[in-house]
Amino acid sequence: MPMSIDDRKNAIQKTIGVLTSCQARLGELRKGASPTDLAGILADKSDVDAELIRQQDMHAHLIAADVQVQPMSDQDAQELATLGQKLDDAIMHGAILNADLSFVEDVLSSAQKIGDIVKP
Repeated sequence: MPMSIDDRKNAIQKTIGVLTSCQARLGELRKGASPTDLAGILADKSDVDAELIRQQDMHAHLIAADVQVQPMSDQDAQELATLGQKLDDAIMHGAILNADLSFVEDVLSSAQKIGDIVKP
């Protein structure tokens, strides 16, 4: 039976905890290590760091996979289309190159409204 998203997230969180502990221990082992030992410790630390990043990325992907997206209202869809067209027009006419402060603020406001509409 396949693991649920929550089970996968829990397993990865445990793995992240263990890898974080390994990082700390490798940091302690570096102190006073001989040059030969230090080379191996640094190689191991690099491997642990890379795996920790990989595990953190997988955890973030699982969190995103578990998000339930609610349907957008017709009003929000229409506003999104209007704001998108406004930004498209600005790009098409090269207005950004000749923009004054109020234009930039208007574009920023439109972009922020788009973000507010589409955020989970």
